[in-house]
Amino acid sequence: MSASGLVPATTTGVFKDGPLEMTTVSANGGTSFISDRGDDPEHKSTAADVVAMQRMGRTQELVRHFRTLSMISFVALSTTAWETNIFVFTQGLKDGGRPGVMYSLLWCFVGFVPIYLSMAEMASMAPIAGAQYHWVSEFAPERYQKILSYLTGWTSTLAWQAGNALGMFEVGIVIQAIITANIEYNAPRWHATIINIVFTLFALAANILGSRALPYWQNAVFALHILAFVAFLTPIWINVPRASHHDVWALWENRGGWPTLLLSVLVGQMPGISAHVGIDTAAHMAEEVRDAAKTIPKIMLVGFGINMTLIFLTLLTFCYHIVDIPTALDDPTGYPGVWVIRQSMSQPWLNILLAVILILEVFGELSYFAAVSRDLFAFARDNGLPFSQWLAKVDTKRQIPVNAYIFSAGFSILLSFIYLGSQVAFYAVVSLSTVSLLQCYMFSIGCIMWRRIYYPHTLPPARFSLGRWGLSINLAAVIFSLWGFFWAFWPETYPVTAEGFNWASIIFVATLVLAMIYYVAGGRAKYHGPVVLVEGPSKPSLAHLPNELLDSIGLLIRSFDDVHALALTCQRFSKVFLPRLYELNSQKAHPHGGALGWAVCRDDLALAQRAIDTGAQLDMGFKPCRRLLSDDDLHWLAERETFGSSYYDWVTCNPYRLYYTPIHTVVKCVTTPLVQAVWRGNVAMARLLLSAGADVNRQPCKTRAPLAVAIERGRLPMVQLLVETGQIDWEKMHGHNCKALGLAAHYNSPEILEYLLPYIKDEDEDELYPITAEIRSALEVAIEHGRYGMVETLLAHPKMNPKWYLVQPLAMKQLKAFQMIWMHPSCKREINQGAHCNAIEIAAQHKLSDTVAFLKDDMRERFPALWQKRYFQKDKSHVEASELGDSEST
Repeated sequence: MSASGLVPATTTGVFKDGPLEMTTVSANGGTSFISDRGDDPEHKSTAADVVAMQRMGRTQELVRHFRTLSMISFVALSTTAWETNIFVFTQGLKDGGRPGVMYSLLWCFVGFVPIYLSMAEMASMAPIAGAQYHWVSEFAPERYQKILSYLTGWTSTLAWQAGNALGMFEVGIVIQAIITANIEYNAPRWHATIINIVFTLFALAANILGSRALPYWQNAVFALHILAFVAFLTPIWINVPRASHHDVWALWENRGGWPTLLLSVLVGQMPGISAHVGIDTAAHMAEEVRDAAKTIPKIMLVGFGINMTLIFLTLLTFCYHIVDIPTALDDPTGYPGVWVIRQSMSQPWLNILLAVILILEVFGELSYFAAVSRDLFAFARDNGLPFSQWLAKVDTKRQIPVNAYIFSAGFSILLSFIYLGSQVAFYAVVSLSTVSLLQCYMFSIGCIMWRRIYYPHTLPPARFSLGRWGLSINLAAVIFSLWGFFWAFWPETYPVTAEGFNWASIIFVATLVLAMIYYVAGGRAKYHGPVVLVEGPSKPSLAHLPNELLDSIGLLIRSFDDVHALALTCQRFSKVFLPRLYELNSQKAHPHGGALGWAVCRDDLALAQRAIDTGAQLDMGFKPCRRLLSDDDLHWLAERETFGSSYYDWVTCNPYRLYYTPIHTVVKCVTTPLVQAVWRGNVAMARLLLSAGADVNRQPCKTRAPLAVAIERGRLPMVQLLVETGQIDWEKMHGHNCKALGLAAHYNSPEILEYLLPYIKDEDEDELYPITAEIRSALEVAIEHGRYGMVETLLAHPKMNPKWYLVQPLAMKQLKAFQMIWMHPSCKREINQGAHCNAIEIAAQHKLSDTVAFLKDDMRERFPALWQKRYFQKDKSHVEASELGDSEST
């Protein structure tokens, strides 16, 4: 993937006599126009949505059709709370009985409250379709951001794809239940497969062709969802005999064969856990919800409450009206819930109710299918999957990810063929949905909990905040996610058979292994995580006052028209105020840098653009030490050895480390905006500076050129961006007495090394092997640090001539690297008998016995006569003496 694929939308502003006109430029060249109010009418985004997407480095591609009520309906229908629980509470009835079903539902509800509170807060901070894997990437420790978000993205994709396949099959289950309730019907497996294929193709066509209608039928079907629920409960409470309160709340049972009742109850809690997962469908639809940062948390919590109410009443009804559990379990349909409904009404009314449930299942699966496609689209957009470019493509006419729909439908159909061969294998795959979602919840909430403990000031602003209770709620959420994750791998019955074994553990591990294989094979070079696009945390300054005021007005006041005159006044004020501030951007007036340096240190793209528009000096050196810096900035400055011991004195003395003021020393560290942007890894900022004319070779005092800094930090996208300008002066890439390739070898960046190799020209041979004593070659650095993979890569280069190393002790000390050099084609041509003897003598002088042994063995193969003459008699006599000594000692 080219560096351009990692560049977020950049926002430019043009001051005219009227209001400020803003244009968002996407990475693929498309544009969306932001009005003078800050919103995006084309995609129906509010000003808050525009700000949130820009902070996350994203271009709005989907249209925000959904409002609060329609999205609440969407969540309720996609999870089909009471309809699905008619068919899935059987395990709880076997393992724990009726009390197990009710109590496990209640404690699972209590456990999921902190989970959804935590995710609601994260959705308010970062309302994006990627949800959990994006949150992991943004909040995890920097060292683990990439791998943790990558694994979370794979498990999230697996969870939603498996849930989609199961949802398609649930429609077939209801159809077969209707048939079985009327006639004697022993359904072969191929019937279920055919039903699944037909319905999957129908759902694909309906979602693509009817994409614009998706938000508009949600409320009507949700009303049917509630009315059908009332129609389902009422006849049961009127017509079916009831069990006693003791039977429902105190008569525990163990029909699963487990050694103890407690173990049976804990195994039987899985229906209660499964009933509550999936509310985060709202988070995956965040890019299609208006004012998402405010609306999504509300939707998740309201949807969770509605679902719990419906599920509780459903299971309470069943538990009070299953008088004979064995008879209910032996119902021809296989579902005790259908047995209860059959007792409450005549056959025609039963058929009507099941038909209504079928309709609700169909509409619910259409909604769920949409959320599945958004999750797949988001992860592919970040290059986390094979064929990501195709999967992430958005149809420009319908403005939906059509290819993600097609893949999801194909995946569901392929799983249905597994059902033909083995019913156990099919349910082993689809059972991963709950397991994988719990893992995603645990990782994402665990990461924000870590950031809340160590770097609370870096958390983005949230319109739904947990406040001082955040850490406690996050901790409770992680604990319960881990609890559910553990029990999700247990089988339903004991003793365990092949048919009854819970294969989710095997499939889950296999999926992680598959993900890591793809990651090692090439995924790590393509996937960098969404965090590389996210703007860093910042704190409002005086320069932000006008725009902060406008943002506050847009967020807090519903009717913008009422304050339109105030907004225009503030914008006109900013035209006078900001340029005067930027005039300080000169070394004489402001020795610590002006507005552009301030903007770069704070990762503020919009402020940097305005500074450039008003004439900021792009290549002027500035001292970043008085900027608003993070702990990483301070450690970087300490590594530059510009502070010495005074840095540590300052850390000790100054509790407010966010604002840096040196105590004992005059700061000598000078950098440029481009160097600072490169070090911080802000690709968007660097691209903005380069497009404005920043010098890619500008080398300020006491620091290296931008490319050298990018190599040092191991930032491949930044290296690609700088090299693709075509203006790199390779002679200025000095650092550690080596050039670009040597720096890549020194900092152990094999990906950067491979990327830079094609750019080495004939006049730059000292990059590969020594020409002068002043420059250390990349091969020398790689050998010195024992990086054999890089040695092999460099030796494979057609211009490589490593004969200089044949007699160098540096190479001989690293035997594996020396063997590679010795066997290099260009070296083989140079090696004669004299060179062989010389190399052995040098190795012997430095007491490198392993190298001597290797050279002797090689001489015996190449020059047997010479070896016979020089070493055979000595080696033979040495062996005989050794044997004689052994015999004497014996």
